[in-house]
Amino acid sequence: MKSAALVTACLQILLARSAHAACLRILLWSSVHAGTPPAAILSLDPQHHIYIRDEKVILTCLAPDSLKVAGYTFFKQQQDQTLKELPNSRMGPYEMFRVNEGTVGSYSCVYWIMLSRREIFSPHSNLVFVAMADPPPFPVLKVDPPSGVVNEGGSLRLTCLADGTTTEKRFHFFKDGAEMATSNEGSREPANTSPNASVSILQAKVKHSGEFACSYEEEIGGRWIMSQWSKTGKVVVYLPDQGPYSSAPSSPTPNPTPSLGYLRSAPTFLILMVPLAFC
Repeated sequence: MKSAALVTACLQILLARSAHAACLRILLWSSVHAGTPPAAILSLDPQHHIYIRDEKVILTCLAPDSLKVAGYTFFKQQQDQTLKELPNSRMGPYEMFRVNEGTVGSYSCVYWIMLSRREIFSPHSNLVFVAMADPPPFPVLKVDPPSGVVNEGGSLRLTCLADGTTTEKRFHFFKDGAEMATSNEGSREPANTSPNASVSILQAKVKHSGEFACSYEEEIGGRWIMSQWSKTGKVVVYLPDQGPYSSAPSSPTPNPTPSLGYLRSAPTFLILMVPLAFC
């Protein structure tokens, strides 16, 4: 079929909206037999502007459904703009790797079909770029008093110290591996630019003994990325009549610290900088 006649036939088919797929098959047949199959479409999964170090990325090389593809090849663009074939990338339409300094860069793919015992390669697909950023550094949890031991009814303060930047952060506090309850969702809103957040327990009780930690989220590349948890801090509430109490009795218990006084008229919880509450 000559080219002009093929175009005319396709236009006539397109006039009948129910025959779009037939027209596409004709165009595809023509391009394959002319030695130039259509280029594939390369995509990233998940798709982000910036990936975090060690995050898993999957490249997908999508060829036309109606073609019987014999194999795929993925390429990474070198600094001199040449394309280098990735090893072991001929088995399927997927290529998976973890993001690091060696995998940052631009990628493309091709596929090939067998026609009359010949390999017919497609043109290179579109380029996709993989950029990388490090996750937020882990914070430091400060316990006041530093010993972590208070009398029942005494005050306790937990402070989460981040990296000191003024970027928006969302702070989270944890007790015995579970996130502490909040009176509202304010701590999760991107409204706090302070490099730290504090939770004050004005009247400590036995139930407040345990292992505490904190973390925070920071916006990177248009999404919120969670830092690693801080090192844990142990809190022991001292019962004068029963001796020290700890949720982890296997650890040594420091000597009790005298209370600085009871604040009976104040609310049990005071949230500083970030509106958290603890039960």
